[in-house]
Amino acid sequence: MKFTLVTGRAVTIECRVCKRQVVGGTEAYISAASGEPVQPSEIYKEKAGGVYCSECAAKLVVEDPTKSVNQFFSDTLGNEIEPEHL
Repeated sequence: MKFTLVTGRAVTIECRVCKRQVVGGTEAYISAASGEPVQPSEIYKEKAGGVYCSECAAKLVVEDPTKSVNQFFSDTLGNEIEPEHL
């Protein structure tokens, strides 16, 4: 699964996996109980529309199979260039 961070105003969501109510977003909000600013938790959205808390999203993340683990650079002749010589 590929996730994107939900940004903007704080919103309350129910995590699709653990069903926990989470306040998430990137903008702080004023707590009704204390009157102090509170930074919301990170929440993530997938392409299919599900919203997840950060803990559940971390468990569901899968490596992108399109990226090579052994990437290297080469010159125009095809000779491999070591990373320290870039």
